[in-house]
Amino acid sequence: MMVLSFNALATEKIQSALNEYAWEKRQLIVFSPSYEHQQYQLFKQVLAEFSEEFEERKLHTWHVIAKDSVRLDSKISSDVSNLGFREMYKVSVNEFRLLLIGYDQGEKLRQKKVNIDYLFSEIDQMPMRIQEMQ
Repeated sequence: MMVLSFNALATEKIQSALNEYAWEKRQLIVFSPSYEHQQYQLFKQVLAEFSEEFEERKLHTWHVIAKDSVRLDSKISSDVSNLGFREMYKVSVNEFRLLLIGYDQGEKLRQKKVNIDYLFSEIDQMPMRIQEMQ
């Protein structure tokens, strides 16, 4: 019974943290088994190279790396747990995943490898993004 209540509490905290940005930000959740993982390193390069495009698309990033503290952009988010994120989105500790969460808090895209062109094209086809561009 204790496990169930921990999971429920962890999920509730994560949902609350994500909901804080509902209808304001699109959210990327990056899961990586390590900071050195090839796809995570690629993601960090892309994030640096396309920072203006990220900002323009109102994207911010949750980093769920190894078993470390979760970060929102560069700040540690002590309210949410790494394990909670992994359980909520069914991503094991040895997997790399990139998840796009829309304004409505729904999962819009899940990638095993970083493909920034595909990510941006998916966002740019969203009705609210089309409105933003007009």
